[in-house]
This record gives sequence, C-alpha cells and structure tokens, in this order.
Amino acid sequence: MESFGDQMSAYGEQYGFAPLVHWGKTVSGHSKHFELEELMMAFNQFPKFIDHPNP
Repeated sequence: MESFGDQMSAYGEQYGFAPLVHWGKTVSGHSKHFELEELMMAFNQFPKFIDHPNP
C-alpha cells in the first residue's frame, strides 16, 4: 500500500493534480504507520478521483 500511495502521488505530480499528490502521500503515510482506520477512510475518497478527475 505504501508504494501504491507513492505511485499515485507521483502521477499527481506528473499531471499537475495536487489533490492526487496529497491523497497519495496520505495513503503512503498511513500505510507506513499501520493506521488501518485512516487508510480505509483515505481509500473511501479514491472514487472521487475517478468520478470527477478535474478539481
């Protein structure tokens, strides 16, 4: 999960999409510290990037 968060953050930087950068860093941090409840909350936010990719 940590590397997935890092990858999503990199994609956000590559495409200039700051919300994805933040989300990826959040996922990576929660994964690194085994904060499972916070990680689940972060993943619940992921569909908004798919449904509405433009801020």
